[in-house]
Amino acid sequence: MVCAAASASARAQSMTTDTASEAPARPAMSGAPSAEMGARGSLLPGLPALFAPASGAGGRASGTTIFYDGSEGSTSPWTVSGDPTWAITTYRAAAGAHSSYCAGSTIPAPGPYANNMVARRVAGPFDLSAVTSATFQYKVYFKTERDADWVWARVSIDGVSFKGWGESGDSQGWADRSRDLTAVPVLGNVCGQSQVWIAFYFESNPTVTDEGAYVDDVTVLASSPPTPTPTPTPTGDPVLMWEVGNVGAVSNGGTSPTVTQGAAYYVTAVRTYHWNNAKGAPAGQITLKASDGTVYGPWQATGTPGQGGVPNANWEARPQQVIPAGTYTVIDSDPSTWSQNSGTGGKGMCSAYGIPSSPPTPPPTPTELHWRLTPLQGPSKVHANARVRFTGWLRSTLTTGGPVGIARAGAYVKFRLAIPWEHFLDGKWQIPSRAWKKVFPVDPTEGLNYSAGAKFKPGKWRVQATAKEMGTGRLVKSPYKNFTVVP
Repeated sequence: MVCAAASASARAQSMTTDTASEAPARPAMSGAPSAEMGARGSLLPGLPALFAPASGAGGRASGTTIFYDGSEGSTSPWTVSGDPTWAITTYRAAAGAHSSYCAGSTIPAPGPYANNMVARRVAGPFDLSAVTSATFQYKVYFKTERDADWVWARVSIDGVSFKGWGESGDSQGWADRSRDLTAVPVLGNVCGQSQVWIAFYFESNPTVTDEGAYVDDVTVLASSPPTPTPTPTPTGDPVLMWEVGNVGAVSNGGTSPTVTQGAAYYVTAVRTYHWNNAKGAPAGQITLKASDGTVYGPWQATGTPGQGGVPNANWEARPQQVIPAGTYTVIDSDPSTWSQNSGTGGKGMCSAYGIPSSPPTPPPTPTELHWRLTPLQGPSKVHANARVRFTGWLRSTLTTGGPVGIARAGAYVKFRLAIPWEHFLDGKWQIPSRAWKKVFPVDPTEGLNYSAGAKFKPGKWRVQATAKEMGTGRLVKSPYKNFTVVP
């Protein structure tokens, strides 16, 4: 990574900071967990495993509502801890008459909240084992000491370790948030997990307080799967796909033949022959088993007369489905009457008809890879004797059209020592920086979680990550991360 310092103009930033980092270490929470106090949103059926869909989540994206809390009921789906901690208030509300205030258990809104707070409210677990995509949505209002006191939306898969998104400063009113549960900081994709918890934290430092934070209208929404596109039925006349048979005299006791199908076909008919000494046989079932073990069928056949009007001598099944190219074993449910002769080598007589089916067009092959760096995760305030550590993710993005070149299939990441803001003047470095860590080429299918740390002298510091693409030499940079070192 390369660290950069801020000019005076760069320091004039918005009073709202939205990060994907973990907060600095805080004192342990006091008091045992309890139910959230005050009037509460609906406790939906199914706790603690899975919340049923609820009404009242208006304005949300389409999908299945796993959990909804609008702060308007008499029971609570939340467990809270800390002193003071979250509780229901009527002072502010995003919808309805209530919301949850970060210090409301002992301090009425609008506060100010207390110093050294660690307040937590947790809901869950929810079963997302059958979910492939979901969002954690909520409304938040906050006024805090910027870069010092934080409100967090967090997620856990064990109910102990929570990771997520933090905000600090002034939201300037109620703000809508939608967090992707396939990309939770540190945890990554939590969809597919059988137990998932959500939580809101409020954490304050020993100095300066403000009004605090409120949350309302909380939803966990599983995205609706896309409607599958039906496969069009091929048009045209059926043709003979394969056949085992001849015009010679036959006997019973055919065994399953192996046939090769050179292309994909929309199969309209599969037939077997049952002369059975001019008696025929009641129609049974026909099955195809691919060499890889995939089974197509069994399909119920119907019987039609054969040579000389023998009833049910011809069995015909109508799969009406696309079967890919491959090698198949034909299985008949009544081999004792299945016709065979020396010309078939004792194999049962059979045939199949179908319409050639064009295989689906494969997606374009990725041709070019570019890297991007996620926001750095790390503390905003530390003591001079503490080691500061920052982490982040190097992710890849692909364009399409042709094969990926070897030279484009990797990147290098460099950490460089941050320098104080006071040493960055007129857009130029005033002192040299040195590398913290160098990371070797990255697998583009996996990305990279990188980290580095060091101790700093007291002052205000700013750090940034830089990655260099192999082959192109293109540089990508992370957003700046500010932090303060106190004596």
